[in-house]
Amino acid sequence: MREHMNNSNPKSHNRAVDRFDHWIRNRFPTLNTDLENHYARERESGQVEPGSLSGALREEGSSLIQEILDSEQELGRSFDELFDLLGNVGLFMAACTRHGLNQPVKGASLLVGASRLAIQLAEELDVAPRFLAAHLSLRNPAQNGRYKLFTTLASERMFIDYNARGMLAYQSAARALKSVLGIGVSSRWAPDLWADAARALEKALESNHRLFKNLEVESFFYHVRPYYRPHHVGERVYRGANAGDFAAINEVDLLLGLCTSGDPFYQGVLREKRDYLLPEDRASLDSTGGRVSLLDQFLEEANASSGRAKEWWQPSLRGFLGVCRLHGAIAAVHHNALVDRFISRPASELAEEQLHEITASGPPLAELVPHLEKLRDLRTAADREDIQSRHRDLEFLKRLDW
Repeated sequence: MREHMNNSNPKSHNRAVDRFDHWIRNRFPTLNTDLENHYARERESGQVEPGSLSGALREEGSSLIQEILDSEQELGRSFDELFDLLGNVGLFMAACTRHGLNQPVKGASLLVGASRLAIQLAEELDVAPRFLAAHLSLRNPAQNGRYKLFTTLASERMFIDYNARGMLAYQSAARALKSVLGIGVSSRWAPDLWADAARALEKALESNHRLFKNLEVESFFYHVRPYYRPHHVGERVYRGANAGDFAAINEVDLLLGLCTSGDPFYQGVLREKRDYLLPEDRASLDSTGGRVSLLDQFLEEANASSGRAKEWWQPSLRGFLGVCRLHGAIAAVHHNALVDRFISRPASELAEEQLHEITASGPPLAELVPHLEKLRDLRTAADREDIQSRHRDLEFLKRLDW
């Protein structure tokens, strides 16, 4: 069926798919919000009371998915339609996991119909069979000003809003840097493009600062983060969606030259997220990784100069270094604020048995944090000998006073 998918076909009319989408946009977040309020009252009182809300969520969602499976109508021909449906199924499965409704039996998901549909869609789309970060950000079609969310909680809306703005800003930065790569760092137009990239990254940095200033830690940790946990789809466990699951941030890594596709550690970063990217993102990232970086262009120009002064050097280098600083600052703020303040610190207050699957990526927090620190230090060009940091190359360029 993949050969029939394209983005130009009109939306097909499958009433079962439409009913499920309406439920995801309306009843679904209401049920989840009521459950989150219930959990908050439980934590305050210390008493756990059985409720029927979670059962209603599983039964209603499973029934609507079964209608889709039983329907003889075509699910949709375009990539966008099928991807949107996968997102709806994935949101449902993630919510069921959050509420303890997807505990595996004999190593397989309890949500048999949802797993079947998710796997079918994922095979057509060539992505992981669960909701991706794009389903809540760059591919989250709004209706009457409202886009899809798990809950109606202000903390979740804030988290999605600012993450999406950051992603869009990084896409703008990546486009500008690709243009520099095309014309060369010595072009008289390069400073204009450095400025475009810097403005975009300033927006991303501002979004991060606002998010971490206004987001309430307890609400995020207890009522937003749990929807991003790993879970079973069929017999396999898939990690949770991650806000870094989009190509532009890695394209900026590679275009600037702060990270390299030849670094085994960074290869692992790209390989791990590959199935959680849109196919178009994967193609764009693959093409970027095989090109000479902007940092290496500066080094080549410096080596070819034989010490001769270059009138273009300082304006272009200042622009490049400014973009590197902004990219590094975003990485530092993200790690030091989000990971430490919003995950590590509140997790330290939990009992050992409560730390199971605390991270979206799956590994224990004690293993994940050093991994994220390495990635932060590559992006900040930290002075570390145990990673392939470009610290020395950047310092060499800064010392060239032409």
